[in-house]
Amino acid sequence: MNFGYCAETSNAVPYNYDELSAQIKVTSPIENITYSGPDVVVNADAYIGGHEQEIGSRYIPYQNISCVYSLDGSEWQNMSLVSFSNLNTFSSLVNSFWYTTMWLNYTVVLHNAPEGSHYLTFNVTPNATYSRSYSGPEKTSVHFEVQSSEPSPVQSPLNELNDILIIGLVIAVVICVGSVIYVKKALSTESLTKYCRGFSESKE
Repeated sequence: MNFGYCAETSNAVPYNYDELSAQIKVTSPIENITYSGPDVVVNADAYIGGHEQEIGSRYIPYQNISCVYSLDGSEWQNMSLVSFSNLNTFSSLVNSFWYTTMWLNYTVVLHNAPEGSHYLTFNVTPNATYSRSYSGPEKTSVHFEVQSSEPSPVQSPLNELNDILIIGLVIAVVICVGSVIYVKKALSTESLTKYCRGFSESKE
C-alpha cells in the first residue's frame, strides 16, 4: 500500500539540489490568450520532490529554490514565493525508498508589457535542480498576446456641432455659387435674345 506521511524535519538533512527535480505548471497567463495590458499577472506552481531511503531523513530546502522566468528570450528574472504546501512523503510501490514532495507557488507582474505576441519560459534555480513542464518532458513555456487597453478617443458634443456647422456652411456656399452661375447664365441668355430680336426688327 502507498501511505502518505507528513515528514518531520527536526532530525532531517536537506537534499542536495541535484537530488531534486521540479515540474512547473503555469496558471497565468493562459496559452494563446490575448490580454488588455499593459500589466500581466504571471502565476506558476512548482512541484518539487526527491526520494530518500529512510522516512523523514531528508527535507527540501525550498527557501533557497527560486522559480525564474524569461520574457521573449531576455535575461532570467526571479518570481516571488507566495505560498507552499507541507512536506509530504509517500512510499514507492515498487522500490524500497520514499518520495518527498511539496508544492511552491510563485507570482510576478509584468509591468508595461508592450503590444504584440510574447512567450514566457520558466525554470528553477539553482540550475542543478532539473525542471520540466508539468505536462511533459519539455521545458515550461507559454505564449500570449497583449493589446492596448486605451479607449478610443470620444468626440465631444461641441466638436460634433462644429462639424455640423462646417458641413452646413459648405453646402450653403455650394448652393450660392450654383445660384450665381445659374443667374448669370440666365441673364446672358436673355440679353442675347433681346439683341437678336432688336437686330431683326431694325432690318425690317
